[in-house]
Amino acid sequence: MKPTNVPNARLKRLLTPAALSVLLLLAACSGPESSPPGDPGLMVKLSFSRKHVMIDNGNDFVWKDASMEINNKFRYVTALLPRGASSIPLSEFRDEDGHPFDPQQGKPHRLTLQVKEGAGGKPGTWVW
Repeated sequence: MKPTNVPNARLKRLLTPAALSVLLLLAACSGPESSPPGDPGLMVKLSFSRKHVMIDNGNDFVWKDASMEINNKFRYVTALLPRGASSIPLSEFRDEDGHPFDPQQGKPHRLTLQVKEGAGGKPGTWVW
């Protein structure tokens, strides 16, 4: 009968779940594209309905001079996005020719939020 190395077998059983846990934690923390150094760290929760974009400003400051762009084409601009949740009709997002975003013609697959004045008056960007 072959001798088995019980400590090594136990270590392998423990390391496999631990390694998986670390990988899952890293994936969960990765989120949207990284902000550049000095960015105010915009805290955003985003969801869509058939006719609206729901965006939640999770920061403790309002976002001033904010613009959002869907699919790199349809833009919405506002002087202020308050703290908490806001619902913006998709029809308010317009292309360069003034045509509204039509959810019957396509779905949002990218949203870029740019804020000219966030924390400490610094600009910030968040990409989904």
